[in-house]
Amino acid sequence: RRIHKTPRSPEVRACRPWLEAELQALQPACVVCLGSTAAQSLLGPQARVMQQRGRVLTHTAWASALIVTFHPSAVLRADDGESYYEMLVSDLRLAAGTLPAR
Repeated sequence: RRIHKTPRSPEVRACRPWLEAELQALQPACVVCLGSTAAQSLLGPQARVMQQRGRVLTHTAWASALIVTFHPSAVLRADDGESYYEMLVSDLRLAAGTLPAR
């Protein structure tokens, strides 16, 4: 059951300057988009979690690696939650693998 509404396009566009400023200030090695709203905020309205998850987009405007995956609340709502959980964990491991060694 959803208790929050997905933001509309004008709301996402209105927040874009703050998002870009934060990413510019942080200069992350990897950005993980949790869910379709996050993915569409950066990649455009054509972004789809199931089509883009599980792979690394390289050399984006925001980081040298960008990964799209499920929002954790989607995992909790999914009928096949265990499968979605395994995909989320796999995607997060993929993201961790893009980070420079310390």
